[in-house]
Amino acid sequence: MFARPALRRAAVAASLVLTLLAAPTAAKADLCLYAPLLGTSSQQTNYSPGAGVNVTTYDFAAGVSNGTFFKTRVSVAASNLASNSLNVTRFPVGRAGNQISLATNSRALAYINGDYFTEANGMPYSAVIEGGSLIYAPLGTSRVVGTAIQSYSYEHGFPLTYTFRLGITPFHIDGVNQTHIKVNGITAITNKYASGDLPSNSGGLLIYGAKVSKVYKSAVTAKPSKGVLLLSNSTTVKKLLKLSAGLATTFVLPKVPAAGLQLDYATVHSSGSISANGLKVRIDGVNVDASSANARVYDSNYLAGRATQAGSYTIVLNADSKITAKYRSRSTAVPSGGQVLQLGSAGSSFYNGVSVGTAVTVTKGYTATGGTKFVNAIGASAHGLQGGINTQLCSRYFEAIRPRTSIGWNNSTGEVWLLTSSSGQDLKDYGFRMGGSSYHQMFAWLKQLGATDAVLEDGGGSTTMITNNGGSYLRIDIPPSAWLRDIPNGWSLTTKG
Repeated sequence: MFARPALRRAAVAASLVLTLLAAPTAAKADLCLYAPLLGTSSQQTNYSPGAGVNVTTYDFAAGVSNGTFFKTRVSVAASNLASNSLNVTRFPVGRAGNQISLATNSRALAYINGDYFTEANGMPYSAVIEGGSLIYAPLGTSRVVGTAIQSYSYEHGFPLTYTFRLGITPFHIDGVNQTHIKVNGITAITNKYASGDLPSNSGGLLIYGAKVSKVYKSAVTAKPSKGVLLLSNSTTVKKLLKLSAGLATTFVLPKVPAAGLQLDYATVHSSGSISANGLKVRIDGVNVDASSANARVYDSNYLAGRATQAGSYTIVLNADSKITAKYRSRSTAVPSGGQVLQLGSAGSSFYNGVSVGTAVTVTKGYTATGGTKFVNAIGASAHGLQGGINTQLCSRYFEAIRPRTSIGWNNSTGEVWLLTSSSGQDLKDYGFRMGGSSYHQMFAWLKQLGATDAVLEDGGGSTTMITNNGGSYLRIDIPPSAWLRDIPNGWSLTTKG
């Protein structure tokens, strides 16, 4: 995977050679590489950098996971959004910097690199949302992943832990009307279940009238017309199937919880505007250097002192959003606490209709597919694990062995995983990182861990995992002696609150 277009021409010859080296000798273009079980790795390390986060590295010998002479290290930081926060950590827009600093500044327990970016100007490929606000938006649409506010309902289900008794034996459910059942977990299904097929199960019980109404000794495929189904799998279902109809229970259907955070993936675009004196112009981009017909807005999130890219018309605002200067076209820095509006040809009427001292309303909104309201988000590429299914195609390009970075999640349980694959070695590769895995393998490993959904972030030389090791920050995907690429943003698992 190439991190940025600027590297492509310089690395194309090396890419062709490495692709041939990395591709399995007997593989066909449509054949997915096998992802060995993580538990079968030759060496594992496991530790907790802080409450709620667990870090594990899995090392495979050369040839085991990728059919090449490269070793493979899979590094995993696991947590739960009930215990920890997943936050964007970044530099001002237009700057790429040291990843150890990104991890340190955010007080990360575990950190991975973020989105693709353009090396020439430090600009991310995709939108950046932080604290619900649009920090950066390129022209047009971009794909992002992040935490989003989720309103719950019986129709679409919700995760929670609720303990009850069947007879004298305690059990607990992991959610109501969930589309997936946690391994050895129980999900409650009501007649309001609206997600199509029931979650894959091995049987369960029907609860009605404070007792076990029926025992299902095989998979249940239809939601109940009355009562509540308790569906399970693995060892837990064996315990349920030992129970008999008529057994008393303390189970009561839990209430719908308050809105909470989940991981989501969506396409977003700027949908804000600038307005004054009855005039309005659409905002095409935020803190982005690119020509557009309407308006681009620069604010305090843009790198201080860096000149903005000129438009056809330039308007400078102070901290009170009042115009302090107008220019036909000028490249100028953002004033302290103020903003710069760079207008294209469609902004001529607005420019001519306002004057110094005019108050301008700037609304930097965004629209996301599905109406998702992100709290924190940055760019992502392939959404290859969707609803528990590894949808990633296996062509020669996608099956090339390169370092990879991914985020996986299971909203039914609240679990989240940061995962990287690499050689685990300092190969002295002088700018073109080698070893790692394929796209498909990344999603397969995350599915093994329990993820139902996963996306890729930037890979290659950008792939990095850093953890807090007794107060100091240590790179674990490859040795700290290896070169470390400067990047604009990343993800941090932090202490909640």
